[in-house]
Amino acid sequence: MNYYTVHICPGVLKTTPERILKAVSEVTGIKEEVIIQRSNKREIVDARAVVAILTKEMTGLTLEKTGEFIKKHHTVVLHYIKKLQNVKEVHDLITKVRKQL
Repeated sequence: MNYYTVHICPGVLKTTPERILKAVSEVTGIKEEVIIQRSNKREIVDARAVVAILTKEMTGLTLEKTGEFIKKHHTVVLHYIKKLQNVKEVHDLITKVRKQL
């Protein structure tokens, strides 16, 4: 177990950020390291957005800690939640990943 699973919300987590990242990687075929690297390619941004949205939703981590996990500022996580969550491609990806978890 790591910092995110033990120290942030012990007993509250439905899953871990690492499991979410792994599930997104498996569904999209994009390596975990690539998802959290700096890239503006649409498919990578969408995958990163799904990781952020599901991490925030399913783990109870704060925006700041979710941002730390994906190596983005917390306002980027907020943008993903407000804007990208309702984009059809992202919404469909979220649905697929939820089934995998």
